[in-house]
Amino acid sequence: MKLFQVGRHLLFTLALFSQAMVYGQTPVEPDPNDPRMTEDDIALEDKFVNAKYKALMGKTDEAIKILDTVRRAMPSNGAVFLELAKLYNTKKEYNFAEANLNSAIKHLPENMAVREFEASFYKQIGRDEEYIAAANKLIQLAPKSNKYYDQLLSFYFNKKNYSAALETANRWEIACGMTELIVKQKAAIHEQGGDIESAVTEINRLVDKFPTNVQFLRDIVALYELKGKKQMAVPYLQKIVSLQPEDNNAKLALMVYGDQNVKSDSDFIAMLSPLINSQEISIDTKVKELIPLVSKHAQRPDTTLGKDLINVCNQLILLHPNDAKAHAIYADVLMNDGKTEAAIIQYEKTLTLNKRNYLVWEQLMKGLDWVGNFDQLDKTASEAVEYFPNNPLSYYYVAKAAAMKNNSKKASEFLDEASLIGAKNEWLNSKIIGLRGYLSFAQNNQTEAIKLLQQSIDLSQQKNGEAFEWLGDVYTSKGQMMEAKAAFGMALSLGYRSNSLMLKMK
Repeated sequence: MKLFQVGRHLLFTLALFSQAMVYGQTPVEPDPNDPRMTEDDIALEDKFVNAKYKALMGKTDEAIKILDTVRRAMPSNGAVFLELAKLYNTKKEYNFAEANLNSAIKHLPENMAVREFEASFYKQIGRDEEYIAAANKLIQLAPKSNKYYDQLLSFYFNKKNYSAALETANRWEIACGMTELIVKQKAAIHEQGGDIESAVTEINRLVDKFPTNVQFLRDIVALYELKGKKQMAVPYLQKIVSLQPEDNNAKLALMVYGDQNVKSDSDFIAMLSPLINSQEISIDTKVKELIPLVSKHAQRPDTTLGKDLINVCNQLILLHPNDAKAHAIYADVLMNDGKTEAAIIQYEKTLTLNKRNYLVWEQLMKGLDWVGNFDQLDKTASEAVEYFPNNPLSYYYVAKAAAMKNNSKKASEFLDEASLIGAKNEWLNSKIIGLRGYLSFAQNNQTEAIKLLQQSIDLSQQKNGEAFEWLGDVYTSKGQMMEAKAAFGMALSLGYRSNSLMLKMK
């Protein structure tokens, strides 16, 4: 008889048993093929249900004890072994979990629930070979199920085993036929493996099957853009424009990528100018085209490029005065060009429009720090802590503002918070140790200050310009002007340009 069947029938066997005893007859033996449950079956089922309830209540040990009694009564019931395996896995007692899992497989070798737990268990504990075998078993048992191929493919993808991922995707397509999901997965595998042309070939299969669907053409354009092969995207952009003549973004990209006369950044910006001035082009497209130039300017400041970008961004905010993206990119350009006060105004405007981007808060705090506006830094950093309580850099800036306002108690408290939240962030820890060094210097403990500042510099691999500036201050107070000048020079060479440092270098 089955232990855990759905529903219960009247216990006619018990009634017959009672009747036989009344008349002194021999009790009737139960028929093993009778689907109705015996009293023992019901008692065991009740125990099983009770164990499940205990497990849900978090009483794992009690649940295991109850299931053990059921297991002893029904030693060949795979469902009991499966539940025991899950409970031991919850307790992270992996040897017991695996032993019960193997028993469950022995008694229910083709049960999908057992095999799904097998796959998740081995993946969880990092036994890759066993996970792969379990995943392939699921595919064998359900060869038309998309999810099992997808799970195994994702596993290989995350492991950067692109050949195995592609082999899985090919098996998937053979079993289930060509679908958009499978083709895009194969394209992603090729793209991540560096084979951009094979990725395009895959998406082209969708283009051939759905010739009027411009999204697949856009996918190919995006692939070429990602790899910097924008000229290769031109034919696909032409198809998009032919299908959707009103697509101004595609027309813009076609004009940019197809123009062979662009020989300098200034030429490119000049070509972009009428498009930047167009109300029909979205702000997202405009910003997308400007970002490579903004990044180039940030890495290698150039007076001409900076001037051109400032002019373009001025026009951008005139056309999109209420879009945070326009003000944010303008602020970045100004910051990179050394116009920190003007950048602060644009970052503040950005936050009045959208407070959800932490990078804007970070840039604003950095700017306020550089210009020495510690009252506003205190206010801004405190607000950032409220919006993003798990970001330790905001706590650091509150601490720095407090330190510069001679509130060492508040500074120490917020440094402790920053250190606790950002314990694994070496760059932040370098800044925290550096500020502790500054606080020691403010308390006239020059020896401790030098020790902490040198520790900060070493942790940053000699890249913390702020710590170098403070180290220079300590050496200046000790009359060691040669060492002070060297420290200030290092801060400057690292691109650290606080107003206070600029004054010291004059």
